[in-house]
Amino acid sequence: MLQLSVGGLDYVLIAVYFIFVLGIGYLARSQIASSLDFFLSSRRLPAWVTGIAFVSANLGAVEIMGMSANGAQIGLSTMHYYWIGAVPAMLFLGVVMMPFYYGSRVRSVPEFMRRRFGTGAHLVNAVSFAAAQVLIAGVNLFLLATVINALLGWTKWVSLIAAALIVLTYTALGGLSAAIYNEVLQFFVILAALIPLTIFGLVKIGGWSGLRDKVIDTRTADGSVTATVHQQLTTWPGQALSGFSSPVWSVVGIVFGLGFVLSFGYWTTNFVEVQRAMASNSMSAARRAPIIGSFPKMLIPFVVVVPGMTAAAAIGDLIHLKSTGTGNVTYNDAMLLMIRDILPNGLLGVAIAGLIASFMAGMAANVSAFNTVFSYDIWQQYVVTDRADDYYIRVGRYATVGATVLAIFTALIASGYSNLMDYLQTLFGFFNAPLFATFILGMFWKRMTSTAGWTGLVAGTLAAVVVFILSKVGVINLPGQGMAFLAAAAAFIVDIVVSVGVSMVTTPKPRTELAGFVYSETKVPILSDPDDAGKPWYLKPVPLAGVMLVLVVVLHVVFH
Repeated sequence: MLQLSVGGLDYVLIAVYFIFVLGIGYLARSQIASSLDFFLSSRRLPAWVTGIAFVSANLGAVEIMGMSANGAQIGLSTMHYYWIGAVPAMLFLGVVMMPFYYGSRVRSVPEFMRRRFGTGAHLVNAVSFAAAQVLIAGVNLFLLATVINALLGWTKWVSLIAAALIVLTYTALGGLSAAIYNEVLQFFVILAALIPLTIFGLVKIGGWSGLRDKVIDTRTADGSVTATVHQQLTTWPGQALSGFSSPVWSVVGIVFGLGFVLSFGYWTTNFVEVQRAMASNSMSAARRAPIIGSFPKMLIPFVVVVPGMTAAAAIGDLIHLKSTGTGNVTYNDAMLLMIRDILPNGLLGVAIAGLIASFMAGMAANVSAFNTVFSYDIWQQYVVTDRADDYYIRVGRYATVGATVLAIFTALIASGYSNLMDYLQTLFGFFNAPLFATFILGMFWKRMTSTAGWTGLVAGTLAAVVVFILSKVGVINLPGQGMAFLAAAAAFIVDIVVSVGVSMVTTPKPRTELAGFVYSETKVPILSDPDDAGKPWYLKPVPLAGVMLVLVVVLHVVFH
């Protein structure tokens, strides 16, 4: 049903895009002389490059298919994933946490954990992070294969392998530099696809007022309403998103579960994102990278969520799904249905290239972060500890191949979810929420011990798993993404409680070993940077973050 009518011009545009992608990988290969080149681009990239790569690395399956699916199913409350669930945490990362990451000169987030808490927390973090990246890479790979399947009519298995080979080639060749420069290219290709799609869709439906008039209730197969028209056209209290019937608990769930635990856990401790900022050429550039990325992040929902809403109001297949809860398509198909029914040939090629670019950016980000953590934090730390630098570059390339092969199989897990946001938020609750609790407590409480570091992580993860199991057996029933919010909150709270309790009965590290890792023991300029003296405000992290914060508050007021 999703077979696209693609013309010769479309194929030419797609072929040109792939030539550029592989060419960037080949050129980046010539710049690799050390493992630092391969894994962190020798920390030589300017802020605008790492800032765009920062947001582009996240502009994969979650954004394009997951958020358009959410837009089609629950409407404007999906904006919370951006304005509550991303921007504040990105600003916090740039202003508060990047001075620790970049200033300590660690090569990865798990390495920061090792130097703060020791090998126990380090090993738990490294292994759980590596597992998460393989699972999330599978999501991006599954959706990339879906596009190739729709484009060429190939079977899913052939599409999966073909898509994996493309990402594998340039990531294994050029390492992080190839991934980052391709992410910059992919960012602009994605926008070139999504902006015309949004405009054409709104024109067809009669503009914003026409969209508001054509939104219908979202129903399940038994006829119950999960998102009313009013809920889909407002952002607060967001009950269709959270699954809470109480508007008060819905706001609490969104602000605490999504806006604090899931958001800060993802954006401030997820090495996929932090790795981009760590590749910057200075402390100031590293701090500005996530803040620069927050500006396009703030506007992306208008070209992702709105097309999803448009698809559910203008395309018969999705209208039938919304009104009956049954059909031959899923909400994940919203963007492909828009491309199929809205765009003419020529623009169709740009849109397909944009979708492929988004999934490749997301998967390449997962794979490049995986190969760094596997090589530095698992292989070099625990398996082969004393070898020449080029040996670890080879390990990184082998890890890239291994992660890509595993992603082919984890893609099959993703294929079982009709709305991939449910799956992804569950993964974030398992892996990111407890990690953020450990990080934030350990960074601002010098009494926290090494034993508390790993026991808190394990306890928090188990708490999230218990909530997930209770929801599966029917003890907890939250129809939206409320289960993920609750699991994340449980992981965070349990991690904090266990960490504090264990810290009180175990011995902390000496104060001399905490410099650079605990705020009170570190001379880190949080609100000012000596390198920023004399620069205009837009080149300083704190004023730039202040402007961004004002803008996102304005958007909350306008679209409440």
